[in-house]
Amino acid sequence: MRWGGFELWSRFIYFCVLALCFLLFQQGDLAHTTTSSYAYLHQHFFDFYEYNKKLLGRNDYLPIIYMLFALWNVPLLVAGLLTPEKMQVPVVAALSIAWAKLLPVLFFFGSVKVIRNIAKLIPEEADNGKANAASLFATAPIAVFTVFIFSGYDVIGLFFTLLGFYYYLKKDYKRFSWFFSVAICFKYFALCVYVPLLLLAEKKLLNVVKFMLVGLLLTGVQIIAYSGSAVFRQSCFHLALGKATTVFDGGTLLSVLKMCFVLAYVLGCCYLYVKKCASDREWKRMAVFTPIAAYGLFFSSVSWHPQWLITVMPFFSLAYHYVKNKRLFAYMDLLGMLAFVWVCVNAWPNNVDVSMLSHGVLGACFRPPPLLMSDLMCIGLAPVFAVILKLYLIFPILLLFGEWFFSGNSRPREVGNRLLFARFCLGTSFFLIPALLCAFLPLPLASKIRAEPHVLRQNTAETPNRAKLAIGESANSERDGRKNGGAVTCERETATGTGL
Repeated sequence: MRWGGFELWSRFIYFCVLALCFLLFQQGDLAHTTTSSYAYLHQHFFDFYEYNKKLLGRNDYLPIIYMLFALWNVPLLVAGLLTPEKMQVPVVAALSIAWAKLLPVLFFFGSVKVIRNIAKLIPEEADNGKANAASLFATAPIAVFTVFIFSGYDVIGLFFTLLGFYYYLKKDYKRFSWFFSVAICFKYFALCVYVPLLLLAEKKLLNVVKFMLVGLLLTGVQIIAYSGSAVFRQSCFHLALGKATTVFDGGTLLSVLKMCFVLAYVLGCCYLYVKKCASDREWKRMAVFTPIAAYGLFFSSVSWHPQWLITVMPFFSLAYHYVKNKRLFAYMDLLGMLAFVWVCVNAWPNNVDVSMLSHGVLGACFRPPPLLMSDLMCIGLAPVFAVILKLYLIFPILLLFGEWFFSGNSRPREVGNRLLFARFCLGTSFFLIPALLCAFLPLPLASKIRAEPHVLRQNTAETPNRAKLAIGESANSERDGRKNGGAVTCERETATGTGL
């Protein structure tokens, strides 16, 4: 009995690790979004943004995200569990967190299914009992971290992106554009991929304009529908523009480098527009690697967010079928995960680290940690790992070009079941083991590692609400210097080089 190359016992361990991550961790972004969605359940349809501003601060995203979570929370409303009195009951609070986390988890496994269908359209796809694109994505350490640990919901937009990409490879450009129109509503990331893919496929300028209008249609409808709200107008593009302007952060030299990445993206789009592929095989190869290049340049131009990286993971998995040294591909996934964790825990201390235990489904069972993960992963190495992470984001392209130039006749090196399983277990352990060590380490021993354990600062500081903890919702405090609860400081982010 197999599933994507896993033996039955490996599948059991896989789901046990996922369940552990699901129950233990949650970052504040999910809590902020799902709590904001309650306004729709209380019939605040037209004053949604004004109503939530008084209670939770800004809502930086389009209505579709909050509407989706509102629909998802209807069963809790019908059961009478969303009243202030009920939410104070620990069991009900834990249930609401678990229910909110379940939504992105379902979209995660839905994405696995879509990737499996996409892989069947790729000529180089051949299972032969070895790892395939779907199992590579399902076990990708960064993807697992994003959904099951961080509790990010960018996977929802990713699901619709993948559906659009599926129809793109089938050359059904109408469905491609409509699914991307939905995907773009979820934080606009899909637009970064939609433009170059469209230019690769369509050479008639009038058709390009037509499909661009379709891709932006659903976003435009929501903006027009809420344009009468002053609060919406102030917050609609606040976070997106805040992240975009980080192109100019970090000093003159770094800003010039980031602008070079932006220019490379523009020139790449121009190249794809004039590019004429010699065969369907070449066109599909270009289609798989185009999102990797687009997202790589995007992440290199702005200060990225931990949950964003899941958007490129499916295309990494699909690129597996175009490279010969697949083992090196898997090893780089491990190094990329280590770099990712090292950068995150130093860039967002007391936020994207062991502190997520206190916000998880079982959060009531944990005391404040005596150490933060940044105490174990020194900030001095963060710039090194930031460079490694940058290289990882475009590694499939580097590997493909390297094979073209240096090892065109080399034999393929497959990823076997054992390596795939080891990649998943070891990659997730890069976060799980340090987090659990920080949570359960005795205070005397923690004091020897750090003279002033973070628990002291955490207990004496004003406890921030979940809206303030949501790093994706608070671009202002990230840029202005300091976030409540010691979540992040501008200086520390610059030092770690997270503005990839």
